[in-house]
Amino acid sequence: MLKPVLVATVLSIVSALDVSAAGEGRLYCAANDPTIVTSFEIEFDEQRGGQLSHFKGGMEIKDRKVPAAFRGFILDSRMMTQRWTEAGTMSFRLYKYAYTGAALETLNVQVVLRPGEGERYAGRYFLAANRIPSGPDTVQKLLAKVSGTLTCSRKTDVQTLANYQ
Repeated sequence: MLKPVLVATVLSIVSALDVSAAGEGRLYCAANDPTIVTSFEIEFDEQRGGQLSHFKGGMEIKDRKVPAAFRGFILDSRMMTQRWTEAGTMSFRLYKYAYTGAALETLNVQVVLRPGEGERYAGRYFLAANRIPSGPDTVQKLLAKVSGTLTCSRKTDVQTLANYQ
């Protein structure tokens, strides 16, 4: 199964957090709900002006309305199309696409993270899958739209993925 990969994906999303919010070390995020299993880690390099230095994870999408090409994949920084902060909240957007037959299928995942208590962060994900047919009928069709909760915390050397498998 892709559960360890999903955990890594969630961690990737966390790395997009504001450097001041992330502090030292990587942030780790995970979700395991009826729609997705994901995990990722994310880190920003304060010495390089807050540039993203690490984003790694995986995601498994259980919703059968989502195209098969997006049901299990590894997250990496090339998928991150946007990231922004506002009033202590960090958001980032991941984008993936696939050509299937005579259509372009897309997956957009937005992650929103807010500082919580101590080393914990509260997060939500918003996922949308679309199909855009080629030819004269090029109207985009929404295939699936779901959201859910992420749990995030600062990753320590002794933290493992075992709790999310």
